[in-house]
Amino acid sequence: MIKAESGNIIKLIGFLIVIIGVFFIVWMRSSIKSLEYRLAKYQAVQTELIKKQRNLYAIKDNELSIQNVDKVVKELGFDIPDRSKVYYVKSQKVSSLGKTDRSSETQ
Repeated sequence: MIKAESGNIIKLIGFLIVIIGVFFIVWMRSSIKSLEYRLAKYQAVQTELIKKQRNLYAIKDNELSIQNVDKVVKELGFDIPDRSKVYYVKSQKVSSLGKTDRSSETQ
């Protein structure tokens, strides 16, 4: 009698394990599918952002092109100076007392 009851309990436990396993597999598959949908949505956003980034790089390169910079410089009134009118200024070291240090010039 005890053996018959223990056999039924083992069958019941085995049946419950199978049922729980089936529900677990179904739950896992649905979770994986939902993750795949979310991943596809994020990949679409990523490709859109990459396109926008490329467009912004193109706009930046266009704005920094030599022709555009030359045009802006001329609009502001700047011009390329004549080489004969350019003066070079040497810098001098200034000591803490405010006097120029001429020791480097004598060398």
